[in-house]
Amino acid sequence: MKSPITLFLLLLFSPFLRATNAGVTTVTQPVNLVGDSLAGCIPLTSAACYANYDYGIHRMISAPQPFLHEAKSWAKGTESNSNLASVFGIEVRPTDGTSIRNEPVEIHIKDWAIPAYSPHSKAEVLAATIHCLLQSSHATPDHPLDIKVITENKEDQSWAAPFTKKYVRSPGQDGLPVTPTPVGDSVVITDGFGVCYVISKKLNPKGLMPKVAPVILPFSFAESSDGILL
Repeated sequence: MKSPITLFLLLLFSPFLRATNAGVTTVTQPVNLVGDSLAGCIPLTSAACYANYDYGIHRMISAPQPFLHEAKSWAKGTESNSNLASVFGIEVRPTDGTSIRNEPVEIHIKDWAIPAYSPHSKAEVLAATIHCLLQSSHATPDHPLDIKVITENKEDQSWAAPFTKKYVRSPGQDGLPVTPTPVGDSVVITDGFGVCYVISKKLNPKGLMPKVAPVILPFSFAESSDGILL
């Protein structure tokens, strides 16, 4: 027979346990290296976020993110936002507020000026953002990731339009190998430390990487011996 305290706790928390599956998860974001940025190379990092059944998780990919320790300095000032997509006005919006990871997504490109310190183009950052989406999705031939790119400035439509398509990254139910859908002229390269970089084959044919490594957010989902999340 359960003790009175145990019964009280079950009655207190059972509605929440039935109604939600909220918790900490991660998304991938393109890193802003500010003055240390290298044209044709954008690093990616994981960022922690809070979600319920992954509803609307994609919007967190373009959410502003402060630098871990302090703002980054460049020749004419400082920058406090470490998310390159956010800095460029690239916003990821699930088409349905209750969408989970594999549901259709719209990417809105605001009519913002490129930061003076950045060597990147909007197309580079858009490609990196899409790679972040693909890393957060299980895009298969059975259920591809449908991405639509919308631009505020009509002059951006010509270069942005080719990114609107259905993307595939992983094998489907038949288990057969698939060729990942191209994201512009970009590829993802992983260095010896496990850091991923989105490389533009046109702008960076040698696959050069910046001298300064991106800041990796220090968190873990491992549990200690007493069951506490670390």
